[in-house]
Amino acid sequence: MSQFTGKVVKRNLKQSFGWIKYDPADKDDDDEIYFMWDSRRDGELPDVGASVTFSRERDPEKSDGYIATNVKVKK
Repeated sequence: MSQFTGKVVKRNLKQSFGWIKYDPADKDDDDEIYFMWDSRRDGELPDVGASVTFSRERDPEKSDGYIATNVKVKK
């Protein structure tokens, strides 16, 4: 599984998700990907503007989309 890097650009505290802007390998893919708080590995809630690393998996709810998993704030 590939490791990606990006920056948190939005988050929704009430619904427990956020968005990461990154440079996808395939230029046809969207350059923003969402993540859920429960996907964080290190337990730290990333702030907007935080640099993060993450894995990318197919979104089980959207056949043509991805979700960021194993989100970790870069130190």
